[in-house]
Amino acid sequence: MTLADVTVAITSLAALVGIVGTVIASYKALRPGKDSRLSHHVYSDRTLGRSFAHGQAEVVLRHRDRHSGDLVIAPNPSIAQVGIRNDGGAVIRGEDFEEPIKITFENREILNAKIDDPGRAMEGRSILYRQASDQQGADVLVDDQGTPAVDDPRALVVKSDSVVLPKVLINRKDGFKLSFLLSGTGQAVAFAANFPGELRKDPGDKDQGRNVKRILVWGTATVTFLAAAFLIYTFARPGNDTMACAKGHISVEGSSAFAPAITEIASLYHTACPSSTIDVETTDSYQAVGDLVAAGKPTARTKPGAISIAMSDGQASDATPDLFLNPEGIVIFSVVVNSSAGIHSLTTREIQAIYYGQVQNWDQLHGRNQQIVVVDRERTSGTRSTFESKVLGSQASSRLVANERTSTDEMLRYVNSTPGAIGYAETTAASDSQDYPDVVQVQLGNSNPSPESVKNGRYPFWAVEYFYTYGASPDGSLISAFLSYLGSDTSRAIMQDFGHIPCRNEQGGTLVLCTSRS
Repeated sequence: MTLADVTVAITSLAALVGIVGTVIASYKALRPGKDSRLSHHVYSDRTLGRSFAHGQAEVVLRHRDRHSGDLVIAPNPSIAQVGIRNDGGAVIRGEDFEEPIKITFENREILNAKIDDPGRAMEGRSILYRQASDQQGADVLVDDQGTPAVDDPRALVVKSDSVVLPKVLINRKDGFKLSFLLSGTGQAVAFAANFPGELRKDPGDKDQGRNVKRILVWGTATVTFLAAAFLIYTFARPGNDTMACAKGHISVEGSSAFAPAITEIASLYHTACPSSTIDVETTDSYQAVGDLVAAGKPTARTKPGAISIAMSDGQASDATPDLFLNPEGIVIFSVVVNSSAGIHSLTTREIQAIYYGQVQNWDQLHGRNQQIVVVDRERTSGTRSTFESKVLGSQASSRLVANERTSTDEMLRYVNSTPGAIGYAETTAASDSQDYPDVVQVQLGNSNPSPESVKNGRYPFWAVEYFYTYGASPDGSLISAFLSYLGSDTSRAIMQDFGHIPCRNEQGGTLVLCTSRS
């Protein structure tokens, strides 16, 4: 054997050893077994609210129910971020899972979920929600907007307290993080999976020391995710929401524009003070004031649940001297049109021309060739009174006889379904594109209906919301306690969320705008 032959043999042997080594390493990486290992980690899991009965900072969360589409309060809200990571020596393939990864939040309901960091394993995956059908009771799949969805084996599927992950390839050192918004009193988080390997709690817990910082950064980033489906109120000053609980049963009646916010506030007051009951009834401003006058001053014989507070858009012309008025907020209204009009901005003079019958087709105002359909609220509506005084002006009595609607919702539904229609409604309600997709809020004189435009004097269509009581409210009464609670941080934040401007500021003073006679 020559030296050249020996050299070739050695080179061939080295190459063979290299190939064998690569094969062994590849086999170890790909084979399921003792080298297959997933670790799970709970990066943070914290409640969003604390009892305001003790004067603590309070968080209120409302979410849109995927069945009804209504915004409802989520009791005991919390937010969690968890992660899964392949820290073993083998690639874990989708077919290795006999049962997929399942994450369960015991005694809590998952309201919404988000893939924070998909890694390679969860890249491009969607999240679906499995819930009972309204009709048959059978489970159906929907997306995060409640729209029916088809079964997708690539999707993460949420049902009640748990989420089931798809069977996916998870490379070594690859992982992903998920965020959840939850409701309930539970604290435990359970992880389960069936595959030829180990699923364990991350023993290193390397991020533990950064949890506080991570919560702050992640919480800010998560606001975008929450915004479409959830409304959260947070308050930084402990003690400002300290409240007096009073027993009793009263009724607040009136403005359909302000009633949704007050319903929310009354519900929270009852949660903190279970011995109180506050009914909120939507009628109209004039009827509510009339009912309050007819009921008279509350006495020991007054029937529980009788009207105690009347809500009025602006000051009521038929209020008697016996009534006390309390300015609580500013309601902002919008002129609304059906999308078929092709209109996005109008001047008050153009609106007057429409309601006086001088303009009858939208093409006269640079819109589409579409006949105008004028819609009004009933004559006793406080919203109508505000529209007449702030938009139509002194000639309001010479307006057209129009289609009259008896509530904010009726007005918006009519405008939404009627080509060429024009009407007016409370701004936040009119912004609901889910219920009223063909309703367009128009600018008035190139100004949007917003708190900023009202405060700087550019937008005219608004009214002070007055709460009338029959005489001064006795100290210690439920009427007095509830009126006081309307000035709390919680109440003011809820008013702001509904698009209103609270009349009381953080120091307990009254906003100058609320002292006007609007």
